[in-house]
Amino acid sequence: MNKPIHAGDCLQVLVGGHWYDARCECYTEVGNLRWYLIAFKPEGEEIFEDFSNLMCRFEPISN
Repeated sequence: MNKPIHAGDCLQVLVGGHWYDARCECYTEVGNLRWYLIAFKPEGEEIFEDFSNLMCRFEPISN
């Protein structure tokens, strides 16, 4: 969507043909930011440290 992703953003990720809710997070390691996604699947959370090949979309936020 040509928008930057920030730590704490809610997304949906396409994993194995299914969309899952996810959250983007980061941490600092030796002065570098390391990004990862936490995907919330029915069978439990899955963490993706290399998610450059995952398709992501922003999750709509309802008020």
